[in-house]
Amino acid sequence: MSNKKFLIMKNISKSFPGTVALKNVDFEINKGEIIGLIGENGAGKSTLVNIISGALSKDSGELYIEGEKVSLNNPLAAKNKGIVTIHQELSLFSNMNVAENIFMGNEKAIFRFFLNRRDIFSKSSAILENLGLKIKPSVLVKDLSVAQRQLVEIARALVVNARLVVMDEPTSSLMSDEITMLIKIINKLKKNGVSIIFVTHKLDEIINYTDKATVLRDGKLVGTVAKEEYCVDKLINMMVGKKLDDFYIKKEKKIVKENSFEVRNLSTIFLENINFSVKKGEILALAGPVGAGRTEIMRAIYGIDRKKTGSFFINNKEVEINNPFDAIKAGIGFVPEDRKLQGLIIDMTVRSNVTLPILKNLNKLGWINTKKENSVVNKFIKRLSIKVNNSNQILKSLSGGNQQKVSISKWLAIRPKVLLLDEPTRGIDVGAKQEIYNIINNLSQEGISIIIISSELEETIKISDRIVILYNGKVKGEIDSNNATQGKILKIAHC
Repeated sequence: MSNKKFLIMKNISKSFPGTVALKNVDFEINKGEIIGLIGENGAGKSTLVNIISGALSKDSGELYIEGEKVSLNNPLAAKNKGIVTIHQELSLFSNMNVAENIFMGNEKAIFRFFLNRRDIFSKSSAILENLGLKIKPSVLVKDLSVAQRQLVEIARALVVNARLVVMDEPTSSLMSDEITMLIKIINKLKKNGVSIIFVTHKLDEIINYTDKATVLRDGKLVGTVAKEEYCVDKLINMMVGKKLDDFYIKKEKKIVKENSFEVRNLSTIFLENINFSVKKGEILALAGPVGAGRTEIMRAIYGIDRKKTGSFFINNKEVEINNPFDAIKAGIGFVPEDRKLQGLIIDMTVRSNVTLPILKNLNKLGWINTKKENSVVNKFIKRLSIKVNNSNQILKSLSGGNQQKVSISKWLAIRPKVLLLDEPTRGIDVGAKQEIYNIINNLSQEGISIIIISSELEETIKISDRIVILYNGKVKGEIDSNNATQGKILKIAHC
């Protein structure tokens, strides 16, 4: 790795009305270096990235590229300096093909007016092949997977000879094998001298994929940590001023002996003879490797997936669940893994999302009782400390953590007996995670039976009371969380 600095930023400040987004922040990156940029929501990461990409102008401070003072006043100025930003919300044109997207804005024309298709298809093929991607230039972007689209964005960066690529949450929508492919390409770019700024909330990605981590908090630089000094507890402490153990504070509660919810002999096209129970006020975790059947169990309980056999009991009374309407009627709420696509309608208001499952109760002679609706919504905004200007705010303008609170509020409105939570802390920063943990603990104290899935085994152990362990669609065993370790869970799953 070259020690020569590619980008140096000194005393960068940026304010918005009523908010100081960045205050005297220093940042630098070497050629061929991968730096992780981390911090809670509101720490200033997006503002810093937008200044680097030319989308925002700084209020004060200086930028240098290879020792030369520069002004990046717009995205074109950044692009001309070899800076390319790949945002979390990808900017491809879905109804155009891969080649057209790769060369968008850099097309070669014949006789000034006609697109040289042969040229862009030939060059696109070479770029895709160089990246090791088996994608045809003629394929429409809408027919690609999310991972493939992300990689097409990287291919675009190569067209302009990118020297710095900024990636904002690049793995947020990818599966493990897709992440492996992405990291392989990132490392190839690094080897070729391209600098990478890797913005993520996942600390394991920082530890595994980056050379250094720069931490922001409340718009200020906390510090930069080299790879050899990485420690999860240290990084969390820098981000939020708390240690890792402070995030898992399990409150004392009484768990009654009687079962509140029971699954008997559940089988589906994937699951085989699943049996378990949950007591009133208990937090039961479903653990196991990817493909073990955790989500499939929740989908079957909620009536999304058709069951071959099986019965469900609430307070020892059998309930028939053939669809989500039956589940809601029985008092079962479900917060799915993908909140944006399956759990919420992000283009609607907070109010509309929260009251969606209970519109029937708010309806009078074909009209929604808005006074009653606002009362319900405002109660949950206050109860879950949802940071929102008002209940009419569009949901997609909220942070990931606040969106997840709305997703939970939506089901609390039905006064559930059982709450299914599939990856409730995925995609949110550590500070918001703590708030979600507190909400889950409080709900269990109120007597709601909670079934939870988390891919983070440490989180699974700390937040739950008991763990049911699955493998290949079967229950392999269970363990009390007080006696559980990651090693014990893995051993039960694979034995």
